[in-house]
Amino acid sequence: MTLAQEITTISGADTMILYDGDCVYCSHYAALIKLRQNVGPVALLNLREQAGIVTLLRGHGIEPNRGMVFVYQDRVHYGEDALQILAIHSETSGILGLANRSLFRYRWVSRVLYPVLKLGRRLTLIVRGKTLIP
Repeated sequence: MTLAQEITTISGADTMILYDGDCVYCSHYAALIKLRQNVGPVALLNLREQAGIVTLLRGHGIEPNRGMVFVYQDRVHYGEDALQILAIHSETSGILGLANRSLFRYRWVSRVLYPVLKLGRRLTLIVRGKTLIP
């Protein structure tokens, strides 16, 4: 069984974004992008409420505190790869949607900007007095 299949078994969803619910940027991004028209139903799962999935990810060498996860078409996309795949499949309606898709669909842009986004998440958690995903 693949990692994606194991996550699907636990969550009950085939396509999902796994994110940090205490990160305001992660939460807003997960809610903002519109994927359903392009990929079908998408579950948004707060990893702070999914200890079993967090344990499973870490057992496969994926640290949720270092990147978001997008499970799609029986594959686990992680970090900058997840950001790029999400951008490619997201809707372009609205200024933010268009900017997201225009920028992050390019692997090199995702690779360059993703570390900045991770730093912003970490600093925001610190300022808000939040911890990393346990």
